[in-house]
Amino acid sequence: MKSFAAIFAAIAVASGDPVQVPKQYFFTSENTVKSGVEQGCQVNRWNGVDPMGSVGIPWLTTIDCPEGATHKSSGHTTAGAIQIYLGNGSMTVNNRNLAITGSSAWIQAGADATVEISGFAYAVGAEYNLQAGKPIYFTNAYGIAPVIRYYDVQDAIDNKNATILHDIHINNGSDDNNCKDISWKASTEHTDPSSITVINCYNGKSFVSDHYHPMGALYIPYSGSICFLVDGKDRCITKGFPRWTSPILRYSESFTPETTSPSSGVADLVTRTGPWKETCNHPVVFSVTHFDLWSDSAGVPQFGDNPAAHGSQIAFRHTQHITHIVEYTDEL
Repeated sequence: MKSFAAIFAAIAVASGDPVQVPKQYFFTSENTVKSGVEQGCQVNRWNGVDPMGSVGIPWLTTIDCPEGATHKSSGHTTAGAIQIYLGNGSMTVNNRNLAITGSSAWIQAGADATVEISGFAYAVGAEYNLQAGKPIYFTNAYGIAPVIRYYDVQDAIDNKNATILHDIHINNGSDDNNCKDISWKASTEHTDPSSITVINCYNGKSFVSDHYHPMGALYIPYSGSICFLVDGKDRCITKGFPRWTSPILRYSESFTPETTSPSSGVADLVTRTGPWKETCNHPVVFSVTHFDLWSDSAGVPQFGDNPAAHGSQIAFRHTQHITHIVEYTDEL
């Protein structure tokens, strides 16, 4: 009997009934599936449904290493791609060091990687459980598409396949919002995702008007508080606990700076991405998945449409090409 494994649950929408998803999901200390100390680091794990984080929540792992501790992992996963976001400190993926908060590394399903985290990081996508063993063979047809991609803030500073832009959504994109987006393009093959990190240096509360993300999205906070207004109720996130939104949900969001000094990593990020119109002592900094400023409307927030007004079922497309891993036998 032939066996077949496809790495992304998203293909379920093409066969059978529509996938049922919650409107939104908050990762909290109460809904972890595992929490404990690994290699001297605090590691919290949450289960997911869809490694892409579009038709359901992705798996999530947070790794918080005190000074002197390093969390190491080596191998590959067949369950889906993983993107690791640096919140503070540094990390190394296959000998490439990333040391600026908001940087990340994407590891394709099947790609071998050695990861070392010295600080705080989020691992998003498939379950963060790299397995040793025979590497997965990428066919010639996969071509030159990347299997590991680095999203280094320094690349944006140097304007290398990434850039720093004025944010056009916070406070309706006003000239004085003192906010910037660090945006990385996907490769020309589009097997890897685009990526964005937002630095909100507005001195006071700020907002984004009612909108939705057409591919779903995960908000990954590094500093400050982000609150989401849904059905008249606000719910907020802070560092360590992201929030996922489905492709059908419209909401507005507001930002509140911290009253204490930012972490050394966040402060360094602000310094590197200056100059700023006003002093930026208490930034709200976060990354958002499936936010593709370089794409058409499928990759950016939508402010005019309201999917929920047309019923509980919607159809959407992705800007990233999906890769599959298959396993076969000679048995019929």
